[in-house]
Amino acid sequence: IRLDPRTRLLRRARRFFVNGDGFTPPPAAHAALAALADCRRLDGRRLASGGAADLIFEWYRHGWVGLERNQ
Repeated sequence: IRLDPRTRLLRRARRFFVNGDGFTPPPAAHAALAALADCRRLDGRRLASGGAADLIFEWYRHGWVGLERNQ
């Protein structure tokens, strides 16, 4: 999973903000989302195992994230 270049994913404590919309993810998803915010790319399995699959799918539908193939 990679963030679209126009997407902004920020975090402050337990709150996250994607393109200005704030949310508090489930505790299991926090570490994976923090890594995505920091690196802008993350293995999709890590996000799914953290309980963020539905959230990431919604972002995909909005064009905020894209999919990449592992090489």
